[in-house]
Amino acid sequence: MKPTATLRRATADDINLLATIGQQSFIEAFGDANTPENMAAFLIKGFAPEIIANELANSSTEFYLAEIADEAAGYVKMEFPAPDSRVPFQNALKISRLYLLRQFLGLGLGDQLMHFSLEKAKLLGCEAVWLTVWEHNPRAISFYQKWGFYQVGTEDFILGDDVQLDYLLVKPM
Repeated sequence: MKPTATLRRATADDINLLATIGQQSFIEAFGDANTPENMAAFLIKGFAPEIIANELANSSTEFYLAEIADEAAGYVKMEFPAPDSRVPFQNALKISRLYLLRQFLGLGLGDQLMHFSLEKAKLLGCEAVWLTVWEHNPRAISFYQKWGFYQVGTEDFILGDDVQLDYLLVKPM
């Protein structure tokens, strides 16, 4: 039987935990495909505690931690409102991050976080949910397609000095 995570909204007390999970899961997912220098540059820019603190203080951003037996397994970061001219819906929620630590992959926690995110979008009256995913992340792309997301565009993702391509995916509600 797959475990069920407890989901809770992150608070300022969780800043270092969110930074650690973000850094570790990003390294686990993308470290082998990128240079150490580019990874280090992005980790500082994207997951420094002061960056997380600013994001957490933003009223349009929410983080939800997934915990199993009081151990943090990952988190989802959502932004609402999150308008974007490339998203063909006016009232949309953005899933900015859906990260799980490697030891928790394959346990259904990604599904639990996605279900939670889509329910949150429904409660907010959103027309759609959107996100971006690296073109070389087939596991994530397949996961999002399973949930009904489809590609509507692309964008550059800057990792250190490497310009990479992300797919912009959307799911109408």
